Amino acid sequence: MMKHTQQINLTVGPVAIAPPKSSAVVAGVGVGLFCLLTILGAMVRVPLPGTPVPMTLQTAVVLFAGVALGARLGAFSQLLYLAIGLVGVPVFADSGAGPQYVFGATGGYLLGFLIVPIVAGWLTARSGLKRTLAAVAVGTILIFALGVGWLALSTGSVWTALQQGLFPFWLGAVLKCGLVVAAGCVLGPACRKIWR
Repeated sequence: MMKHTQQINLTVGPVAIAPPKSSAVVAGVGVGLFCLLTILGAMVRVPLPGTPVPMTLQTAVVLFAGVALGARLGAFSQLLYLAIGLVGVPVFADSGAGPQYVFGATGGYLLGFLIVPIVAGWLTARSGLKRTLAAVAVGTILIFALGVGWLALSTGSVWTALQQGLFPFWLGAVLKCGLVVAAGCVLGPACRKIWR
């Protein structure tokens, strides 16, 4: 009588360390990360004379949120940021919080934070320097258009709004645009593999 023996394969195949990019965990990490970066960007602020709007790093983070996360997750990251500030946590520039801040002098810029990642994400659906440049340029123009437009309604003067919300920020905007384009070219492809 012959005995048949079976060999058991004890070798372990490759272990998947990262969950698939479409998972809720990966999406949540991206949204939370860019929300946190926006909060930290608000802490890096330079008060400018003659304007109630401080210069911060937030606009760079908002632009990069669209480039890195795409339109949907980028917008969610800023929606989370705005929701945290609306309920009273002091996450806005100058440690502001609450509805009175959102509807105050910087309300137009905050509205831009929600819209710009959608535009930047859509424009960078495919990678490339030209698309990143276009996304950053259009996003920056949109932030200023909404911010200055809101200030014009608040102050009752377009000229005052331009003086307070546009003219003092040109140099900083150019520098931040360069930073986002560089980050988009270097980190963009890796971010797309993770979040898009």
